[in-house]
Amino acid sequence: MAGTTTESGHELVEVPKPELEGLERHFTPWADGLLRLRPGHWLFPGAFAETADKIYNFRWKEEDVVVAGFLKTGTTWLQEILWTMRNNPNLDHPLANTPILDRVPIIDTDMYINPKAFRSVTSNHPLKPMLDDFKRKCPDGEATRGIYIQMAGVLPEPRALKTHYPFSVLHPDLLEHTKCVYIARNPRDVVVSLHHMSRLFKYNNYSGTLEQFVDYFIDGDVVQGPYWLHVKEAWEKRNHPNLHFLFYEDLRSDVMKELRRLNEFLGTNLTSEQLANVERYTSFGEMQSRNNFTNTKRPDNPGVKKEVENREGGFFRKGVTGSWSSTLTPDMVEKIDKWTKKHLSEIPFRYN
Repeated sequence: MAGTTTESGHELVEVPKPELEGLERHFTPWADGLLRLRPGHWLFPGAFAETADKIYNFRWKEEDVVVAGFLKTGTTWLQEILWTMRNNPNLDHPLANTPILDRVPIIDTDMYINPKAFRSVTSNHPLKPMLDDFKRKCPDGEATRGIYIQMAGVLPEPRALKTHYPFSVLHPDLLEHTKCVYIARNPRDVVVSLHHMSRLFKYNNYSGTLEQFVDYFIDGDVVQGPYWLHVKEAWEKRNHPNLHFLFYEDLRSDVMKELRRLNEFLGTNLTSEQLANVERYTSFGEMQSRNNFTNTKRPDNPGVKKEVENREGGFFRKGVTGSWSSTLTPDMVEKIDKWTKKHLSEIPFRYN
């Protein structure tokens, strides 16, 4: 509930009506409104109030590996890499072609759906398939307590779990006994990729210009922002023995080098042949052809704007470094770089 303090020590403050109406000029209105978390000025959906303490107290295990990073920084690619390294290095696992989110769930997802909504789900309700999936996996579970966090709790081990939450929202003991891989990406490309996603998915339904989106991004007015603080919190922990900090650009430029580093960090002891399997199976082209993240190519997918997908591409669009150079204007680049220098000058981002 807004006005309260979570167990992570954040005060939840409702975004005031004038600011909310300003955001809703270009984004789909959130059914439960929006919250600011203090400290940090984080922007989260109103339903976060129902799940904040459940996330904070989530039971991480020593055998878990956590994929962490801001939206559109390469976390989906990293999900598939880590799961394949730990579960499918010989490319013979029977669940390999099932959706990535079934194998490596995003524990944040519950904050996008107020759990109380499951009390009134009917046979033709949009949430019905989600609720049915939950009942299959957690027959004794209670949907109003958050379905994704409960489904994550019953995953077979070794588990890989994903979060876009900043470290300050998660329990401080996380890194004391659980390995975490954090991926960062240069801000120019994050802006371009997040702008596309915000227009592709109807739950965002962004309708403003790219120039306006740049302003939303650097002002911390995109959900789960601000980006700079998200990266900074992880960067400050980069020397922790249970945190592996990597850059999307390094993964793109020399994937085998980064796979070897991950192999050592995870202790997976994969052979050169197995690492080659992982490299091939998790290449962008292979993942794009499987398209088993959100099934966005499905003709009847109600969550995707088909006109955007058909004209500009779907969830797996380009997977490259430097797409900003053909998308952002010089003024936009200057604005982003000035903001980056102010907040993240110590982080060695690469742009090409």
